[in-house]
Amino acid sequence: MSRVEVRSAAVRLQSGNNDSMRRSVLLVFPLFPYPARENGISIRWAPILEHLAQHNEVHVVVICANEVHAPDLERLQGLCASVRIHRRERVTPSGMKRALVRLRSMLPGATPHALYCYDRASIASFMRKVAREDHDAIVWVSMWYTDVALEVFDPQRIVLDAIDSSYLHHSRLAKRTLSHWLDGLALRAWERMVSGRVRASVYISPVDARAFMDEVCDQSRIEVIPNGVYIQDYKAHGATEPRHGARTPDTTLTLGYLGNMAYPPNIEAAQRLSGILRAVQQRDADFRLVIIGRSPAPEVQALAAEDVVVTGTVDTIWPYVEQVDYFVFPMRSGAGQQNKVLEAMYAEKVVICNAMANGGIGGVSGEHLVICDTDEEFVEAILALKSAPERARQIARNARQFVIDNYSWSGILPRFDALLDAAAAGAIR
Repeated sequence: MSRVEVRSAAVRLQSGNNDSMRRSVLLVFPLFPYPARENGISIRWAPILEHLAQHNEVHVVVICANEVHAPDLERLQGLCASVRIHRRERVTPSGMKRALVRLRSMLPGATPHALYCYDRASIASFMRKVAREDHDAIVWVSMWYTDVALEVFDPQRIVLDAIDSSYLHHSRLAKRTLSHWLDGLALRAWERMVSGRVRASVYISPVDARAFMDEVCDQSRIEVIPNGVYIQDYKAHGATEPRHGARTPDTTLTLGYLGNMAYPPNIEAAQRLSGILRAVQQRDADFRLVIIGRSPAPEVQALAAEDVVVTGTVDTIWPYVEQVDYFVFPMRSGAGQQNKVLEAMYAEKVVICNAMANGGIGGVSGEHLVICDTDEEFVEAILALKSAPERARQIARNARQFVIDNYSWSGILPRFDALLDAAAAGAIR
C-alpha cells in the first residue's frame, strides 16, 4: 500500500487579519481536483477550491488510483493548508469473492456493487486517522467511498456533493441485463439512504436531484448548485489557427463535438454524430466534422477522415471551438450538467442537442439552442440552420447571454459559502 502525505509549505494564515474567522474545511475527492480541465471532478471543483482557499483553511484528501503530476500537486499545495493522497491498492479478487460481493450488495443497506471497492479496508483505515482531526465543515465529493464516510464520520457533519446522480447515470446506460437492473435498484436505494443521513446533499442539476428526490423525506436538505462555465482559458474571436489545419472555405460549414473522448457517453455520441454527418452530406456535401477532446478512445480515432478531424489532447480547446459553426451533441447516455454544451454556448456557437444533453441546463429550444431527438431531426435541423444564417446567429447570441446570466461562477460560488456557513453552524436541518 502506498500513501502520500503532503503538507503545504505555508498555511495561508496571516496574523492580524481575522484569522479567527477562517473556517477549517475538509474536502475529500475520488480524483485529483486540479487543474480545472483534468477530469469531471476538477472542472467543477478547481474554481471552487480557488474561491474557498481565499477565506478558509482548506484541507484536501484525495483517494485515487492514478499518479498525480508533481506540478499539479505543487499548485494545489499553494492553495491549501494541506494535501494528502491515499493511493489505492490494486486488488484482484477471486471469482468467489466477486460473487459474494455481488450477492451481499443486494441486501438492504449494503454498498452497491457498482460502488464497491475491494481495498475498502485500507481506505477506511486511512480515513479513520483523518477523522480524528477537528474541522468546521466536511465536504465529501461524489458517491464514491460514501460507505467509508458514513462509518468514520458523524453523518450529520457531512455535506455530500454528489454532483451527478449515480443512479441516473447507471439507468441511462445501454445495458439491459438482470444484473444491470439489480445494480440500478441498489444505487437508487443507496443514494436515498445516504441523502437521508448526511447534513446536506448537493446535485449539479434538478434532473439529477429529481432522480430520487420524491423518496427522501426531508427534501430541504437537498440542494441544486450547478457548475459555472469555466472560461479562464477562453480565447476570444480571432484565436490563432489550430495546428490540425486551418478553417475550410466559407462554403463549408463545420460541425463540432467537445468533451473527454475517453468517456463512454462521449464515444457513443461521437460515433452517432459521424453517422449524422454522412446523412447530411448526402444532401449537402459542404460539411465537415471536428471532434475536440483529450484522450480519444480507439473508436473515436477510427472516425478520423479527410473531412473528420480528431484533435486529441490539446493545450487549449478554444482555437478549435472557434473553427466550429454548429456544435452537435446527440447524447444517448450520461447524467448531470453537460459542461461541454455550456462552453459551446458561451463561445457563441449554435448548439444542436437532444433533451438529455439539455436536461441539466434548461435552455429553450429555438431560443438558446435547438433540441432534436432522432437522427433525422438532427439532419433537418442542421440543414435548416444553414439556410437561415440570421436565425442561427441570433440563437448563438442568445446562447452566450443565457450562460452569462445563469452559469457565471460569480453567482454560483456564494452559494457554496452559504452552504458551508450553515453546515459549520449546524443550521441545516
